[in-house]
Amino acid sequence: MHRLTLAQADAIIEHAFNVARADGHGPMAVAVLDAGGHPLAFRRDHLAPFVYADMAMAKAWTTIAAQRSSRLQGDRLADRVGLIESMAAISRGRFLAIPGGILVRTADGSVLGSVGIAGRSGGEQGEVCLLRAVAAAGLHGDAGET
Repeated sequence: MHRLTLAQADAIIEHAFNVARADGHGPMAVAVLDAGGHPLAFRRDHLAPFVYADMAMAKAWTTIAAQRSSRLQGDRLADRVGLIESMAAISRGRFLAIPGGILVRTADGSVLGSVGIAGRSGGEQGEVCLLRAVAAAGLHGDAGET
């Protein structure tokens, strides 16, 4: 059985912050969850609004719950606003189906967990940042089809 370790989660976050800084992204937050949806690691830039923390966690949670990126989940449910609102309510606000959450996989495709990012460029640009960060940590990011 494959498990995402704390060291791997910390590496993903460190790489995400390095990539974001290099690309000129603003303040942000990044959250990493294990395959069961439990938080492993989290970091918020001291200049980032506190709401970014909840957004990063929610994107990661939505991704692991749906087993697809938060962007793809949002695309899938775009015409079902009532369902999106219901999912947000029954998950106590953890459901956020917008870009910025991707799966973390092993080389053989096993799901290890998910990672979410929130910030001024936390959407599509955030996905690219996360894909690069996960790869730099020696794992495989899965944002789905683009």
